[in-house]
Amino acid sequence: PPSALPSAWTLPAPQRPTKQPGIFDVGDSVHWKGADQDLPAGSLGTVERIFEGGDVEVRFVVAGRPGSKLFTFSPGRLSHAFAVGDYVYWVGSDQDLPAG
Repeated sequence: PPSALPSAWTLPAPQRPTKQPGIFDVGDSVHWKGADQDLPAGSLGTVERIFEGGDVEVRFVVAGRPGSKLFTFSPGRLSHAFAVGDYVYWVGSDQDLPAG
């Protein structure tokens, strides 16, 4: 039997998000949720290492400063820096988007 939708309207199969809050992998781009004299708000870093206890080592390059610096944070102090095409979870829900 013919499909209910023309083939041009067929949606891609849903994919599982690749990034979840508080879960990081080496190579992920991240932001520190804070700011200070070493790392201004909005600084972008790259996860270099994840320690056995869960802390995350991040390399930041700060505009206008030579070189890069390594900092270690607990995962709760970092957020992912997303790119176009990333699949993500919304941790809320409402009448338009149910949980999950």
